[in-house]
Amino acid sequence: MKVIFTFKSFRRALALLVAVAGGGVYGCAVTSAAVPVVAGDQQWASSRWPGTTMNDLSRGHDVFASRCSSCHSLPSPAAKTPDEWSGVLDEMANRAKLSTDDRELVNRYLSAASQRLRTQSSATRTGTNSPAL
Repeated sequence: MKVIFTFKSFRRALALLVAVAGGGVYGCAVTSAAVPVVAGDQQWASSRWPGTTMNDLSRGHDVFASRCSSCHSLPSPAAKTPDEWSGVLDEMANRAKLSTDDRELVNRYLSAASQRLRTQSSATRTGTNSPAL
């Protein structure tokens, strides 16, 4: 019996194997970009999307970490501005087979995390102290 793997199916199988095995180099790279949600993220997101909860952002984080990493390494949320993430998700949601609800949760998570990380980075560059989020 001959088994043929495509590059995409091989990467998915490798990601699954690493996840089941509990780590490794690939596993570390995947989880490092999926930064955890903090209370400040919820405050920022709910001002932009009223009613956004910590649970919404946590679910967005989980979908991002699991679905997006099945095809590629996870980008840092700070790689794009909060407004740019929506366009990226417009391109990627179909490929990742994200439902409309999951796409929105991922957008909220990435946007909020981007805002926090960019604010922290800016404060570090300017030498100002940012309040703990």
